[in-house]
Amino acid sequence: MDRHFKQVLCTGIVLLLLLLQTAASGQERFQFAVPSSEKDLLDSLLQTFSIEELVKFRQFYLNEIERLEREKRLLQRKGIRDGEKLLANTPDSPFMDKILIRLAEFSYQQAQEDYLRNMEEYEKNYAAYEQGLTSEPPEEPKVDYSEAIAKYRLL
Repeated sequence: MDRHFKQVLCTGIVLLLLLLQTAASGQERFQFAVPSSEKDLLDSLLQTFSIEELVKFRQFYLNEIERLEREKRLLQRKGIRDGEKLLANTPDSPFMDKILIRLAEFSYQQAQEDYLRNMEEYEKNYAAYEQGLTSEPPEEPKVDYSEAIAKYRLL
């Protein structure tokens, strides 16, 4: 999944850059700058994009990135659940150290992602506070690595 995610992300970034470059130049259509010897290799549908098409590509890839991030989070949570079940059911396994390390890594990654999501929410709430929409400033989130640390301590 990570390889697919990277491919989708890279393609989306390239298309986004093309969109921005085209919009900045005031062109209505974008022509790929491809050496003439390679032009024959390109599909004619891919040689020219309108701004509207690039916007659609951008939206598609943004949606795809969001979907893959959700899928990654679900798989990560499933990995934590399955690893904890394995830990509880087979505490004397010769592979327990590898399981604990992976569980600690998953827990660390989840703590990071939770913190980043909480920070985004905090920034929105703080902006509302600065605009006078709320009377109390929001509490700044703190990252919680306690689960990851607990797993590492079991090693």
